[in-house]
Amino acid sequence: MANKFQVEIHETVEELEHRLERAITAVSTRKITAIIVDCRHKNQNKRRISDDA
Repeated sequence: MANKFQVEIHETVEELEHRLERAITAVSTRKITAIIVDCRHKNQNKRRISDDA
């Protein structure tokens, strides 16, 4: 089984989107896109939890 770890992202989605616009390599574009998708997914889950409460 692989070791799991958590990464804290301090940038906002808007900041990440700005970096995505200026990304030069395909690798950096993929990494930033993955982070944005993950942030949006987590924000959506937070809203669901608060709606259920």
